[in-house]
Amino acid sequence: MAKNKKQHYVPKFYLSFFSHKLDKNKIGLFSITNEIFLSNVPYKDQAYADYFYGKNGEVEDELAKIESKAKGILKSIIDSNLLPSCASKDYYELLIFSILLAYRTKDSVEKAKEAIDKLVRTVMGHDEKVKHLVDKVRRYPKEPAVFTLNAVVNSLHVCFDLKLKLLVNQTKLPFITSDNPVIKYNQFLEQRNFLGGHTGLSSKGLQLFIPISPNLLLCYYDEWVYKIGDKFKDVVDIIDKEDVEKLNYLQTLNCFEQLFFNESVNEIYIRQLNARAKMNRPKEYSTIDLIDSQEREDGSKSFQYHSYNHNLRIKLNLSFITQTKKAKQHVFNDFAVQIRNEKSRGVPNDLF
Repeated sequence: MAKNKKQHYVPKFYLSFFSHKLDKNKIGLFSITNEIFLSNVPYKDQAYADYFYGKNGEVEDELAKIESKAKGILKSIIDSNLLPSCASKDYYELLIFSILLAYRTKDSVEKAKEAIDKLVRTVMGHDEKVKHLVDKVRRYPKEPAVFTLNAVVNSLHVCFDLKLKLLVNQTKLPFITSDNPVIKYNQFLEQRNFLGGHTGLSSKGLQLFIPISPNLLLCYYDEWVYKIGDKFKDVVDIIDKEDVEKLNYLQTLNCFEQLFFNESVNEIYIRQLNARAKMNRPKEYSTIDLIDSQEREDGSKSFQYHSYNHNLRIKLNLSFITQTKKAKQHVFNDFAVQIRNEKSRGVPNDLF
């Protein structure tokens, strides 16, 4: 049995970086479900669910080990405004923590449940014996959070090519975060109007924006596609308030139920963000497209589907990000998924 019934899908130490005056106790909260603004709540009581990772405690224990390493690394970044050396042990520990943070949340669990259910019912629709049950059946993994994390762990290797920059907010408007803090985006595929999924871990043009304090944000990105700040520097100063506005808007779109922020963020600003975001939140998480169908010799048919989560699309334009010449001239292949490394195409367990 797990030692802790209350299992946090956003680490407590992470939320502490957004606490009021870093007092390690209170944080601001806005619930997007009932639109309640609370200026002072204990951060330790947020973003958790009972036995979210199961009752045996194994997954929670492994996450705790990863969090323990990441806590010191992030604290060092916040204190120094410096990233770990590229390809160092701390660099990869931080990458692993960041990717898992993107897929250990309630939002990710709900996306996985919906995608699996849609796929199962779509496949059932081709079988005349069970077709009549399609609208009555729901199929989810027994432990969806564990299922999702296992898939991600098996796909971590496809992320090791991502480049990392530290964005330093020099404006007076703080970064906010949420119960789904890692923003997955893809300016490249969005601008090219590419159909299908944009934000799988292998996707060409993938971007991950992760606020780690009101003043700092980690940005993982595909270096073949984007140029961010000075080529020879890992730190990028953000001096345009509009850039911060756009990233906070993305965070509001991306959140599942709750936004978090420090004492410098006021209620009017949060309500304005939410008013804009709720108009653009998709009602469904995922789409399943039929890619190919073939008739076999025995008269039966085979079907190939592409399942992907809906992409955030706000025509994002940030002043400090441009695209490389190679990216602008790139011609897409005929695959439903555009990946960064073609050598990895078809490798089992790639999480696209």
